[in-house]
Amino acid sequence: MHHAALSPRNSTAVVVRCALGAVFLVAGTEKAFDLQGFTTVLTWLTGWKSPGALYSLATTICAWEMTLGVFLLTGALLRQLLIATIATLLAFSIILIVMLFDASAPASCGCGRLLMVLREFADSKVAALGRNAVLAAAALWLLLFQRRQSRRESMVEASAARVANPGIMPVDDQ
Repeated sequence: MHHAALSPRNSTAVVVRCALGAVFLVAGTEKAFDLQGFTTVLTWLTGWKSPGALYSLATTICAWEMTLGVFLLTGALLRQLLIATIATLLAFSIILIVMLFDASAPASCGCGRLLMVLREFADSKVAALGRNAVLAAAALWLLLFQRRQSRRESMVEASAARVANPGIMPVDDQ
């Protein structure tokens, strides 16, 4: 397989992917260190009363976020991972929107205070939605970039195969 040199565009994609990975890793870790606070949000969301079930759900969500983060940092299974990242951000954003319009919702969304640049916005669901939109846009850009990159590599490989085997014509299924 032909690997292109790390162009500025490729290096930008790596930086964006690693930044996304770091955000998910930090978010999952931060929630894990405050499971009690996070279960408050989950209690409101699910209506569950069982501490065991709530802590299991909280732990699963934390593990999911940390797993996304680690895989984003490594770049493994990138296409599927980016789709999962966008779906996760969409789910979190839907919950935030519901919280915005429900007076009984907890003040904090449990999103993580370290990820909010300005402390006064740490509990702001609107700021969290904005952050999610930026993260989702970055993941979508990476998904589209990765798709274009794969097509380019396929075209280069096909071209190299034609040059290496000039007597063999590709089969056209039409």
